Amino acid sequence: MGDLNQLLLVERNRDLVRAPILEVGSRDYASTPDFRALFPGFDYLGVDMSEGKGVDAVADLIGEFGALDRAVGGRRFRTAICFSVLE
Repeated sequence: MGDLNQLLLVERNRDLVRAPILEVGSRDYASTPDFRALFPGFDYLGVDMSEGKGVDAVADLIGEFGALDRAVGGRRFRTAICFSVLE
């Protein structure tokens, strides 16, 4: 999830995005735009540290790599969307 300016940035650069897509910090807090909706039919995985709407896998990106790899099912991604997460 992200704010309106972040959504506009992704929309304007949609042609650069290649699947599979990983969205880091994908939990929907009910007031943020949905990046996933920009890519219907794309292979898309949303991860966050806690369960919720928009979260396909619960994972801690700073934890042990093996745990993260298991959480995403060993998948690899061509595009990562990550806004307002790595403060």
